[in-house]
Amino acid sequence: MHKKFLFYLSLTFSLLFMVAACHDKDPEDDEQKKEPKATSKTVFVYMPWSANTTGTVKNNSLYTDFLQNISDMKAAIKTMGGLGDNRLIVFISQSYKKAHMFEISYDKGQVTCDTLFTYGGTKADASSKLKPLPTLGESAGVTSILNDAYSLSQSKTYATVVGCHGMGWLPKGSYPAGSRAFGGSVAATQINIVDYAAAIKNSEIGKMQYVAFDDCYLSNVETAYDMRDATDYMVASTSEIMSAGMPYALVLRYLLNTPDYNNICQTFYKFYLDYTYGGTPYPYGTLSAIDCSQVEKMALFMKTINKQYSFAPSDLVKLITLDGFNNHVFYDMESYVNLLCQDKTLKEQFAMLLKSLVPYTVCTPYIYSAYLNSNNGGPFAVSKSSGITISDPSLNDDAIESKKLTAWWKATHE
Repeated sequence: MHKKFLFYLSLTFSLLFMVAACHDKDPEDDEQKKEPKATSKTVFVYMPWSANTTGTVKNNSLYTDFLQNISDMKAAIKTMGGLGDNRLIVFISQSYKKAHMFEISYDKGQVTCDTLFTYGGTKADASSKLKPLPTLGESAGVTSILNDAYSLSQSKTYATVVGCHGMGWLPKGSYPAGSRAFGGSVAATQINIVDYAAAIKNSEIGKMQYVAFDDCYLSNVETAYDMRDATDYMVASTSEIMSAGMPYALVLRYLLNTPDYNNICQTFYKFYLDYTYGGTPYPYGTLSAIDCSQVEKMALFMKTINKQYSFAPSDLVKLITLDGFNNHVFYDMESYVNLLCQDKTLKEQFAMLLKSLVPYTVCTPYIYSAYLNSNNGGPFAVSKSSGITISDPSLNDDAIESKKLTAWWKATHE
């Protein structure tokens, strides 16, 4: 996510204290704590390190923003009077070498945080369970973290919220991820989407009910195709997400139990229509819910289209773009197919497939990009958004060859 030009520095110390209360406990407290009751669903919040290998919580990281997200979740739980038949487990990195996993619980009107594991810590850390921190840029490392969460909950259903930088399906290291591969700001702290999907599939969880990417540029068909066996649904943005991220104080209730994807998107939209920072309006945001069970059908259809039609590079200027790059990567998929395909019947088939693939989507009239105007940042108008992007026509240096290595490209062009 572009956690980004609106950095919550003024909240740093109060929020650091808030999370410190989650993991700075006497080890005996954990030993005396009763095991929480069994629940049918666990929502796992995954917030890996978001800067470079030497960054700090106050320098070039999203840590402070993550703390605000957690604070908003706690406020939502208090408003709801508990989590119902759900558990909420959070993994958050406070540096490249240290992280914590804790559970947010509700009892007798109080929201509490209980340490589960401290990763990369020492005996000086007030935690009863110390573990080495696995390499989170590799599939096996993320699988290890997911298995830890599973060992503590073993619910019937799992879903996950991912907070970090994001740059769509592009291989890690393609861009300096100034916006929310996903992960940190350098390749060493990022993970490729295909590896993240494998991490889920190889874990004890096996498949998520949904993966909600609170990150930039992940609502693209390439990512959806990679995630098709790792999750039922994917919630993501076609573009950049503002520093506030998802408004968890309002949307958490829709992420629990049976997820309400329509209300997740609509609540996000209404929040950002009225969003201000420092008294200045920033009414920008897009969000979609993608049914990953439908992406194979779309791939088969696009393979048929690609056999019949070729896209003319001169038509790039006619497409709707949903990024702020000088040389675009993320093009609106509906805009692309309608220009590529000249057959009315095929266009009608595509429209039906698109509706099944992206049943819910919202987009404000303008969206923001920190990469616009030679990286000075700014808003740009969006005439229409289908809620999902495609990079097939991109001539961007980071995409022009690497797009041909994606599973999506191979399924639709070979």
